[in-house]
Amino acid sequence: MVSVAVKFAGKRDSGYEITWHGFGPEHDRMVGRRGGFRATCLGVERIQAAGLEVGCNGFVTSTNAAQIPELCQTI
Repeated sequence: MVSVAVKFAGKRDSGYEITWHGFGPEHDRMVGRRGGFRATCLGVERIQAAGLEVGCNGFVTSTNAAQIPELCQTI
């Protein structure tokens, strides 16, 4: 796992920032990768499991604005 490898490499003090582009398929469409939302969620879970901090950023657009409440509950 990448996050575990990074932890042992001494990156523990800096943490990570994750960017969300919407919920589920909207995130996938915005990043051009099917399964991108799930992969991002898995990455967050792994980083947290390694004891590292994760911050979240979000892009709000007219196509994803209605998804913000659901996204906030998920993350």
